[in-house]
Amino acid sequence: METNFSEVEDNVVEREQKKTENCEREDFDGNEKLVHDSLKVFLMWLKIVGMYFDITNEEGDDSRATNVVALNNGTSTDVSIVNLEKDADMEDKAIKLERYKNSTQNKNKQNAARPKKLFLKMFYPTVVLIWNWFNCIRLFTLFKQGEKLNSDFIFKLIILIYIFITASYQTAFYYACYNGKIDKIFAGLSQAKGVSCKYLRKSATALTVGSICFSIIASGLLIFGTFKITWMFQKMVAPFYSWIEIDDWKLDIALKIFITVFFVFEPPAAVSAISFTMLVSLTMRKCFRDLESDLKQSIITIPGVYSKLEKKKKFSSLTFKSNSVVPSAYTRENGVMRVNEATETKPNFSSGKDEMKDRSLILRSRTSNCKLTKKFCEDVILNAHIQDHENKIFLTNSIEYFRQRYQSTARLVKKADSFICICIGIGITGFLLEAIMVFYTLILRTCLFENYATIVIIMAFWTIVSISILIYISAAGVLVNNSANKVLEKLHDIDLLKYPAEVGHNLLVFISRSNTQEGMGFTVFRIFMIDKNTIMTCYLSWNAQMLSKNRNLKFLSLNYKKYRKAEINKMLE
Repeated sequence: METNFSEVEDNVVEREQKKTENCEREDFDGNEKLVHDSLKVFLMWLKIVGMYFDITNEEGDDSRATNVVALNNGTSTDVSIVNLEKDADMEDKAIKLERYKNSTQNKNKQNAARPKKLFLKMFYPTVVLIWNWFNCIRLFTLFKQGEKLNSDFIFKLIILIYIFITASYQTAFYYACYNGKIDKIFAGLSQAKGVSCKYLRKSATALTVGSICFSIIASGLLIFGTFKITWMFQKMVAPFYSWIEIDDWKLDIALKIFITVFFVFEPPAAVSAISFTMLVSLTMRKCFRDLESDLKQSIITIPGVYSKLEKKKKFSSLTFKSNSVVPSAYTRENGVMRVNEATETKPNFSSGKDEMKDRSLILRSRTSNCKLTKKFCEDVILNAHIQDHENKIFLTNSIEYFRQRYQSTARLVKKADSFICICIGIGITGFLLEAIMVFYTLILRTCLFENYATIVIIMAFWTIVSISILIYISAAGVLVNNSANKVLEKLHDIDLLKYPAEVGHNLLVFISRSNTQEGMGFTVFRIFMIDKNTIMTCYLSWNAQMLSKNRNLKFLSLNYKKYRKAEINKMLE
């Protein structure tokens, strides 16, 4: 029985290329929708707090229709997707001119229609933003002329700093939603290879539940303290009782209702911003940790390297010499793959014990069925390669696949870097000042309040909260940078002299580019990265050793079919 391997390969590759061309855009839209569905609970919570609104669905709804123009030959085309060459004729130049006109008109239409379409979506977040800054300005009236440095003055500073933190978070999220920065982060999550929507959904749900519980507890304690403690109520309703004295009980009830609404919105803003930072950071950290396992799988596919999984004792498709797959079961003659039922070629094993063990396992894996042989060929081709957006085909567990995943993760970090760094900067600066002020209040013995024990309990509790938030925020950024750094450390641990020259050269080029490119980690924690001088020293020393051994450096210039046929020929010989 025989099977023409070239025909099987051509059919499988052609079928996969058609699927990729027809479904590439649908897959991207499906992934983006899947990411939004995974974050549905978390996004709903952000909308309730007034920190998220979506504007992507409202822009450019009619752009596709206005970009369709009629040509001279009676057909129509979409000028937004036409690729023009340098030697374009007059008709193509007319299309280019029409594309420019339509793009300008579409931008003007979108800018003119944006206030009308986004009014309902932006109304509630705008009201919440104005409310936060109004309270921030209002609490400046807590201070009077001739204030002394005591616990009363520091307590006023603590209140003002926290309100300023929440207003800053609210402003950052409002602007990020308006210019589409948050939507770009979600789009990056859908484009990044290896992002688990299941992990994303679990993390988002857990952080949402935690944020809601913490916000309810914090708001309840603040409202209870405001109603029960007189001096706390008088501080929170400034400028009343600080600049304006009141004796009307009706106004006092109205102020208590006002302060209740105030505390309903204040704690959730900071908690939600910290939860969003943790969600994005933990997702990126998981992507980088998955890259470590991808690197291990990539190394075993390098030709000429004995690859064996240490923890897996049983025979599997991953435990083999990369230049031999079931060596005595298949042969190749004149482009035709045959199944040998009686003949047997002895593989080169390191010891007799390994020979007997591996031979028994090989004999179990043989088959004389032509259908199974054909299925084996299709599985090898289908599972051995994937196709990227540039129609480049490469092995799923190869160095090239590892590089593609690493770059997609790095692009995700680059998209989220500026906004996450702003959130981290606001949190670290604000809560560090809070912790210092609270700690200084506990040290300062002078107290103008009616009950010193009460303020000690409140300040001790707020110290724990501030330090805990500082730890969470710092850990979120450091873990991402540390995970990204570990991938480079794993690459540095590889002995490149054991691999072919072109593989070692490509690995070093990839390491040097990865370390110098943006997206290796958050900017505020970039000090945790590997020094660039270490990369260049490793690169130059490797080149010197390679030249001393007269190793020939070559790059693979074969196309996919020739390379795959040559590789499979070696495996089947």
